Order: sequence, then structure tokens, then C-alpha cells
Amino acid sequence: MRRFIIIVSLSLSLLLILESMDAGHALIMFIIAGQIPGTNLYIDASSMLALFAAVVGFISGRVTILLATLAQPVLTRRV
Repeated sequence: MRRFIIIVSLSLSLLLILESMDAGHALIMFIIAGQIPGTNLYIDASSMLALFAAVVGFISGRVTILLATLAQPVLTRRV
């Protein structure tokens, strides 16, 4: 129980710190407009497209590998 209280307190403290730094707004502005947080610099659209394509490709590859490893025992089971 004590560990649970410590973890909850730390996570809520982290949320308050991130909220005070306006991290949510900075993340959304980076995703939508390509604005680098803390600066007035913007990434051009083709670079953001390449970044998103790389991230989506990485995530879909990891999900595919996970699903393949989970399905392998089912596919190799003998009847």
C-alpha cells in the first residue's frame, strides 16, 4: 500500500510539473505545425512527413513482430 501511494504521488507530481511547463501544448504544436518546443523554429512539411512515416513504420513493424510471436505457439500446435 505504501508503494502504491508513493507511485501515485510521483505520477501526479510529474503531471503537475508537465502542466506548468505547458508540455501538452508544445507537443500538439510539434505534431500539428512542426514547431520545435522552446523555440520559434519550424520544421518544413516534407521533413515532418518523413518523420511521421518513420515513426508509423517503426510502430507497425513492432506490432507485427509482437503479433507474430504471440501467434506462433497457436500456429505450431499439433492437433
